[in-house]
Amino acid sequence: MLGGTNWGNLGYSSGYTSYDVGAAIIEDRQITREKYSEIKLEAQFLQVSPAYITSKPHSPCSGCYTNASALMTTRLQGESTNFYIIRHSNYIVTQSTSYEWRANTSQGSITVPQPGGSSTLHGRDSKFHVTDYDLGGINLIHPTAETFTWRRHGSKSVLVLYGGEDEIHEFAVDSNLGNATTIEGSNVRLGKRGATFVVQWDVIHSR
Repeated sequence: MLGGTNWGNLGYSSGYTSYDVGAAIIEDRQITREKYSEIKLEAQFLQVSPAYITSKPHSPCSGCYTNASALMTTRLQGESTNFYIIRHSNYIVTQSTSYEWRANTSQGSITVPQPGGSSTLHGRDSKFHVTDYDLGGINLIHPTAETFTWRRHGSKSVLVLYGGEDEIHEFAVDSNLGNATTIEGSNVRLGKRGATFVVQWDVIHSR
């Protein structure tokens, strides 16, 4: 977690003898590395995802759960919630790969994005997709955007999702929750597909 110097193996004979470039926090305690921000995002997600603790990992496989052979997926199976970690099979790849994600949900087998388009995995990034994710009694059937956090407030649940610039994202919930309304933002598409209500949007450049 914290970078340091172990000159002459004084601290630990098998440790690094020079600056640890893999640490999230650099030796002078600055927190400017991208890795630090990513660890915080993952920690926030896992904090509100108790189903992750009891999920069981399947063996990773290339070309499964997606239509791209260049991508590897690890499925973590829970009692109802499933987690899918998607990354490039070759970890040194730096280009982007477009893909469709296939998953079994409480509403049957689906291919995402549902209204069309494709998801994108950039370089050495990875994606944390989930299915049948509990939001305090509301079933989030699938989001392609990653979950930052959520919280139940009275009779409502507030969910915060995020995604990279120029990506297409969507989420789906049971249609019996009622209609959706766009409060702000552009390029947001709403529609029903079977027993689900799907919201899709484009992530635009921040200003």
